[in-house]
Amino acid sequence: MLEGPQKVSVRMNGAGRAILTLVPGEYRIEASEPSHNTLRTHCRIAQGANLRFTILLEPENLPREEHPEILNANERPGFTLLHGYTVDADTGKPIAGVKVRVGHANVETWSDSVGHYLLSVPTPKSKFPGGMGTDTLVFEKRGYSTEEFTNFGRAGIEMGGEANELKRGTRIHKHDATHKLMKKERGHEGPQSAN
Repeated sequence: MLEGPQKVSVRMNGAGRAILTLVPGEYRIEASEPSHNTLRTHCRIAQGANLRFTILLEPENLPREEHPEILNANERPGFTLLHGYTVDADTGKPIAGVKVRVGHANVETWSDSVGHYLLSVPTPKSKFPGGMGTDTLVFEKRGYSTEEFTNFGRAGIEMGGEANELKRGTRIHKHDATHKLMKKERGHEGPQSAN
C-alpha cells in the first residue's frame, strides 16, 4: 500500500515485482505478506524521475538453513561466513548449482536445491586504517549471466541472508561493490559500475 498524493494498493506478480506510475510527492509505504513481518517506510517521487527500489520482508520464521545455530556452527576466527540465496531474476525461484566463488581467496561453493549457499572465506586485510578487506565475489551458472562484484568488502563476521538475482543469458555483469564511504575516502564522487 502506498499513501501520499495518491493512495495505491499494489499486488506483486509471481516474481515479486510491480511497475507503477505515480504522481510526484512524499509517500508512506506499507508492505505485507502472509508469514512475513510488515515493513513500513517512506519515499519521495520527484517529477520525471524513475525510482527503482527493492523491499525485503523478513519472514516470521527463518528458513532452516539461516537459523543462528547453523550459521554460528560455521563461524571461525579469521574468516568471514558468506551466505544467502541464488534466484532467477525473472521468476524469483531458487536456482540450484550456482557456483559462488571468491576470487583472490580462491574459495568456492555451489548453491543447494533451495538456492542457498554457505561459504567460509579467509578475511582479507584492509588496505586502509579502520577499513575492511575486499575481494571479488562471483555468481555463475551455465544459461545465466555471470554476476561479478569487485571490491566486495568482507569483515570477520557472518554476512548475507539476502537473495542474489541471476538473469537468463550469457553476459558478464560487473559491479563495483566499493562501499560508499570508501569511495569518498578515495576521492570518488559516486557509484562506479561497469555493465
